[in-house]
Amino acid sequence: MTDHYQNIAPLYDRFFSRILRRLREDIRTYIYHRKFSRIIDICCGTGEQLAMLDKPGMQLTGIDSSGAMLEKAKQNCSQQTELHLIDASSETFTGSSFDCAVLCLCLHEKSAPERQAIFTNARNLVREKGSIIVADYTKPSPGSITGRFLSTTLIPLIERCAGKNHFQQYQQWILQGGLETFLQTETDHIAVISRPFSATLLCCAITKQEAVMHTRHRFWLLDKSFHHQHSFSGP
Repeated sequence: MTDHYQNIAPLYDRFFSRILRRLREDIRTYIYHRKFSRIIDICCGTGEQLAMLDKPGMQLTGIDSSGAMLEKAKQNCSQQTELHLIDASSETFTGSSFDCAVLCLCLHEKSAPERQAIFTNARNLVREKGSIIVADYTKPSPGSITGRFLSTTLIPLIERCAGKNHFQQYQQWILQGGLETFLQTETDHIAVISRPFSATLLCCAITKQEAVMHTRHRFWLLDKSFHHQHSFSGP
């Protein structure tokens, strides 16, 4: 299988580590607030989210289809973090149940069937009342000048650098309405964690509760007061 990230992996953290830090901190805050300890990062890339989550008591697993990205993840993560070469769109990770699965900026680059397969895999890996955290591009508010600039100029430029197929899937993702549209079929409890980069990104937590599978779809705004009420130690 061709590794499309072979050339990108050595440079990825240099360009994106600082840009994505706030988003990763929001994800960490939610996970620590929920007191989750068994975490799987699906399409974990260079493992920076896993490294940020690492502290005593955490059981961390990362899977990715890129061997080059996983080599960088081995450098970024502790030896206690499990890393596996798995394509989440066609394979699954068996034998474990997790408190939380993280899908960060991985759906927009996939075809529609692959996106659904990855999300279904995430649901199957998470225990009842656990959470699936999803962060990806969405359409910004029409009134946001900065959001409009990011979504029409800067983000497309970055996505184009990832290759023709990647960029085409990103274009389709945005045309279809981004993450908010993707989640419209979800009937579980959805909490908005954050909307960074002038709301061009949406970060949500979907709580897996079979008891509410047939209830009306709702977006709940997460009370983020715990950001100020709790102090969490990072790596």
